[in-house]
Amino acid sequence: MLRQSRRIIYRICLAFTDRKPDNVNDLYQDIACKLWLGWSKFRKESDVTSWVYRVALNTAVSEQRKWRNKDRPVFVAIDESLCDSLAEESADQRLEHLYRLIDRLSKDEKKLIYLYFDRLPFAQIAVVAGISESAAKQHIYRIKQKIIKLHQKEMEN
Repeated sequence: MLRQSRRIIYRICLAFTDRKPDNVNDLYQDIACKLWLGWSKFRKESDVTSWVYRVALNTAVSEQRKWRNKDRPVFVAIDESLCDSLAEESADQRLEHLYRLIDRLSKDEKKLIYLYFDRLPFAQIAVVAGISESAAKQHIYRIKQKIIKLHQKEMEN
């Protein structure tokens, strides 16, 4: 299970840390430990991937709270194709700009948009988030609108 989930775990680690190798590895180890300890309690009510996402995201958010108290920066992994509206900026500038916008979202909004950017189907996002599929769609729509408004506000200033 850990071997099959390696990609998911690393993506979450990159999304919820400052991407320094030590911090990524520390978070990876924390997530792996939580998955290992929780494996015997996994009830198979959802598929393994959804369970891994839920445990990994909850662990990452929990660790992020600890890091915030230490004033460590937080970045969220995103898909560059969603940055088309920022075309006048270079790819790196677009990513950094979108990181700054996403950093202004709540922790729950970050979780949902991360799952969306990771191209999970809405049904799986719903399972991971513990909400209905229609609620997941609605939340994602609102989050995208919020990001657009934040971007527009920054462009006006």
